[in-house]
Amino acid sequence: MTLRRGTTLQRIHKDRYRGNQFNATAATSPNKGGRFDHTSPGEAFLYAGSTLAVAVAETILHDVPAQPTPRHVPFKKIEGRIISRLRLRRAIKLVSLRIEDLDELGQDEWLTGCEAADYPFTRKWAAAIRGWVPTAGGFVWQARQLKTRLAYVFYWPRANPRDFEVISTRKADEGSGLRSVRRVLKKHQAVVDRP
Repeated sequence: MTLRRGTTLQRIHKDRYRGNQFNATAATSPNKGGRFDHTSPGEAFLYAGSTLAVAVAETILHDVPAQPTPRHVPFKKIEGRIISRLRLRRAIKLVSLRIEDLDELGQDEWLTGCEAADYPFTRKWAAAIRGWVPTAGGFVWQARQLKTRLAYVFYWPRANPRDFEVISTRKADEGSGLRSVRRVLKKHQAVVDRP
C-alpha cells in the first residue's frame, strides 16, 4: 500500500534521537528492541503509529505481560522518551502485513502478534520481506493491542529523515506528555509505577 504525502504519524522514542531520526542500533537480543528491527550493521529503522494510542501500545506496552489488572508499567519505560508528531513529506510505498494480506507472504497473525520471545524470527522474516520487495520503504500492520489502528516501520535508506516533517515534540515523562501517556495506558488497564 502507499502511505500518502501529508499523512500524520505519532512516534515515541528515546530523547537521544530527533523526532525524524532513524535508529541504527542492530537488534542482538530478543529482550531488546522491536518486532521488525534490522539485524545488520549499516541499516536503520523508525517505528511510528497512526495514533498516539498505537505508539504507546507498541512502544511502552509491547512487552508488558497481560496480567490481572491493573498492569504495572515501570516508570523507566517512559523516562527519557519523547512523543513526536510527524507528517510525511512524500508518499511512501509499504508492504502490507495487515491480517487480510498475510496469506500472500505465507504467514498468519503470528508475524504481527507474537510475544517478544519470538522477535528473532520476526526480524528474519522482516529481512526476507525487504529482500523480496526492495522498492518498499517499510511495513504497515494492525497494532497488536489495537487491531483497528495501524503501526508502521520505515527502513533507511529506502526512507530517510527528510521524508518526515517534525510537527511537534513533547516529553513523555512529564507534563502534558505524561498525562497523555497515562490516559492511553488507563484504556489498557495499565498504570505507571513512579520510582
